[in-house]
Amino acid sequence: MNNSFAQFLEGKRLILVAPSGVAEKTLCGDYVDSFDLTVRLGHGFQVKGKERSLGSHTHILYHGLRPTNKKLKISSLDLDLLSSYDINYLCTKSNRCRERVKQLKGRKFSFNHRFASSPKWDFALLGVWAINDLISFNFEALHICGMDFYESGYMENYDERSRCKSSEIRSAVERGHKLAKNAEWIRKAMLKDGRLTCDQTSKEAMERCIECCPKLK
Repeated sequence: MNNSFAQFLEGKRLILVAPSGVAEKTLCGDYVDSFDLTVRLGHGFQVKGKERSLGSHTHILYHGLRPTNKKLKISSLDLDLLSSYDINYLCTKSNRCRERVKQLKGRKFSFNHRFASSPKWDFALLGVWAINDLISFNFEALHICGMDFYESGYMENYDERSRCKSSEIRSAVERGHKLAKNAEWIRKAMLKDGRLTCDQTSKEAMERCIECCPKLK
């Protein structure tokens, strides 16, 4: 599967659209669709009705396949809903939700499934995990948009967490993922790999996030 994925990415211009509230407000759908391939995260593929700002395509989706958790307001991935979108690849972690992966293998879907390589640290955000996986392939460029480290919460269509205050979401994510370390990882990856760029929103949010952690200055 990685060979076909490599061929799919070969020489392409990619845009990674984070499922943030700010992305929904500041991006232009025509700009997103001008890239060869669009990469999205989690439930961020649910763009119907939001195409003017978020674009109309999802070629690659990275998803952690977390089960439904009503307490945390997390919804599991609806595989039938995913199939209603024109998605080429669903990339998941190999060490979690094995039962859900069995469902993927036991049914025919309109998309391909592959296990993505994960960072060597446990608290990586899904966006970091996606970038870490993608940079091992020979694409032309990867532009990161709307990654504000939860300052604006989630896009409207995401799941129940969309209705939570952004401050609550950010605090919950910080406890499990150490936002500043994720921001620093992306900053270093961009310095090391000239194919990686980001929009001004992501750059400024990254700087603020790192600034809040004295150890990373």
